[in-house]
Amino acid sequence: MFDGRSSRRHVNLGGRNAKTETREQVLARTRAEREARARHKLERQSAICIQAYWRAKHALGVSREAHRAAWQRAFGASGQDVTAGDAIAGSRYLRSLLFFIRPPNLNDVLLLTQAARLIVSEQQQQGHPLLGFNGNNGSTVMYTAQRLLHISLEILVIHRW
Repeated sequence: MFDGRSSRRHVNLGGRNAKTETREQVLARTRAEREARARHKLERQSAICIQAYWRAKHALGVSREAHRAAWQRAFGASGQDVTAGDAIAGSRYLRSLLFFIRPPNLNDVLLLTQAARLIVSEQQQQGHPLLGFNGNNGSTVMYTAQRLLHISLEILVIHRW
């Protein structure tokens, strides 16, 4: 019922209330949010980088095993079907062997030893220097020689022979 009195409600038009943040609080909150976004972005980029590395290593392992299986079908499980003519730079025998060989694997060490013996015997039979054998260009021969040397050094380090 109306008794003639009115109660006025005070409305704050300034936009401030009891929960209003100070300037320092707003700056601290935005700084924390910015740092959280930057951290989240870095974590996301790191996860993408790790996943890409893992996928590449996995695909390389699968490809190496496929080359190993094809090589074993062509040259025998332990390389028993290899001829001296197969041991030339740029040949499928050496390209595949140098791709799939893993120095920690002792069976691979034996395959590399056999390949080195074949290369030496081929060179002795042909009687000409390594860089000119069988008409291959020098870059193929040099790559093959460097790769053989690199793998041999890895084997020496791993097995301490």
